[in-house]
Amino acid sequence: MHLSWPRARQVPSLPQLREITPPELALALANQTIQIIDLRTCMAFRQAHIAEAKWSIRPRAATIIDHGKQIALIADKPEIAALAAIDLQEAGARDIRLVCGGAADWRAAGFSISATPNDPNDADAIDFLFFAHARHDGDAEAARQYLAWETGLIDQLDAQERGSFRL
Repeated sequence: MHLSWPRARQVPSLPQLREITPPELALALANQTIQIIDLRTCMAFRQAHIAEAKWSIRPRAATIIDHGKQIALIADKPEIAALAAIDLQEAGARDIRLVCGGAADWRAAGFSISATPNDPNDADAIDFLFFAHARHDGDAEAARQYLAWETGLIDQLDAQERGSFRL
């Protein structure tokens, strides 16, 4: 079987986000003029994040923005933040910054970090497969569940998505 991928679309160049330092972010938080959106994995967020941050995956970030505030993004890679910035700009956000060094630099600057083992809750943590995690520990049932989930992904494609592939 040979899969033929659709031709690559022209991708616009990624915006270069202005950075905000931890002290600048702390001042903006004190003045209540900024909203922090953390785009790291849900498990990284649960372990350590800036207390005022809201966790989101990139496709959902535009649904939680406060249009009256500047937006500060935390991401593992600046490219993820840049892509999110495009989405946020399309949703009406005007001033979007990247937090220099993310939560690690925030902590290194002496500011506190929060851990929330249940936030986001399991139902919202859609970037982590709870049922499949144990497959790495030799759990055969977890491995079967994971394989069933993965082989079922093709059935979740709509007609347009299926039409983009040729076998």
